[in-house]
Amino acid sequence: VAAGAPRSLDVSGINGIPEWATSVVMNVTVTASDAPSFLTVYPDGTAPPNASNLNFAAGETIANHVTVRTGRDGRIAFATAVGHTHVVADIVGYYDTGGTPGNRFTSLTRPASWTPGPRSVAGTPSSGPAPATRVESSW
Repeated sequence: VAAGAPRSLDVSGINGIPEWATSVVMNVTVTASDAPSFLTVYPDGTAPPNASNLNFAAGETIANHVTVRTGRDGRIAFATAVGHTHVVADIVGYYDTGGTPGNRFTSLTRPASWTPGPRSVAGTPSSGPAPATRVESSW
């Protein structure tokens, strides 16, 4: 992700997340940044809020737990303030209306991981007992 060029991710359909999901819960990691900065995760189609989800130093790898509403068409956006950084988002669950008053949380049995990359790949297992669904963007 580059400063001034937010990236978006369509979360609907990833690992069973329904298109009516209202928010997603994920662990977001930044790594290999070339400058100290911060990352903001927000609903796509809206202005970035004046807040950060992660603050980091150049070259630092750091993660934070983030809950973010989905924007138009089930998308979320990632923006950094300065420089370039790599972003990994491991989606662990989502909220939806659930047909009952209030919203309902659903945990994913397998986290869905996302990193921007050169091609799209779905269902690529990782090592370990609970393979993750890997989704890469084609930016």
